[in-house]
Amino acid sequence: MGFIKLPRWKNLHRKNWKTVLFEPTEETLFPFRIQQLNSRIFTLEEELQKSNHTTDQLRAQLAEYDVLLAHAQCRVNETAPPTFQADDQSTNQASPAVSPTTKTSNVWIDDIWLCNDAENIPIQEAEAYWKNGSPQSALEIVSQAIDANPFLSATEDIRCRIFAAAVLHSMGRFEVSNRRLTVITESVSRYSLLNDPGSRDLVGIAYYVFGRNLIEMGEFAEAYYSLSRALGTSGYHSKTRDYQKVAVVEFTRQKLMTETASVSSSLQPIMSQVDDALMTKLESPE
Repeated sequence: MGFIKLPRWKNLHRKNWKTVLFEPTEETLFPFRIQQLNSRIFTLEEELQKSNHTTDQLRAQLAEYDVLLAHAQCRVNETAPPTFQADDQSTNQASPAVSPTTKTSNVWIDDIWLCNDAENIPIQEAEAYWKNGSPQSALEIVSQAIDANPFLSATEDIRCRIFAAAVLHSMGRFEVSNRRLTVITESVSRYSLLNDPGSRDLVGIAYYVFGRNLIEMGEFAEAYYSLSRALGTSGYHSKTRDYQKVAVVEFTRQKLMTETASVSSSLQPIMSQVDDALMTKLESPE
């Protein structure tokens, strides 16, 4: 440990004695501040772990409540399970005709894609064609942009690929769409693009489309989990909850059609399968 160098005594005034002899300097405080920072970092890491654990528990509880609600409603009328309407009733109204040059910002297309690309020119053009009833043309436009446009940033490229997967969903090519989305999510995780808030939203959109594909493929428990990964995505929360409920209702109806056991005995496997599927994914490393 170094010594504090004192000034010449003949130049030391009485009022400076306290400062020189008793007050710590920047050099003496440095180890103490490092220790404080390490302690604070450790505390924040503990709080983050607790918060993540709480989030996992709430997701599991949400899945259980959805199952209970769907099971109760299906029991009321097993032949006609309830359907959940979107919160925004305007999405059920007929949309006006759109030309290839019309802007389509903040408009849903087939409940699978939210148009909000103010700066992505290829997607803007493709959205207009898709909205006008030409999904194949929309797919060709973004595919050409991905293959031939050298000016696309990494984020724009990912968004174009997710858009293509959404178009494939609308065309009924669910498995092809999910294969593309799997490559996208793995690539984003591998190259640590999740540090960018925009990339996190893109991953949420990818999981939304992935979950919608799984619903169409009859894999309702997996669909519910995938949709849960999209709940925090800007603009997608309401639609995501709507289709989570659809997944639970369809899962419950599927079980009620194949099982003839009592309410109490049929409820437990439904709850456990959804909960196990959810928790297995939550505990698995990214």
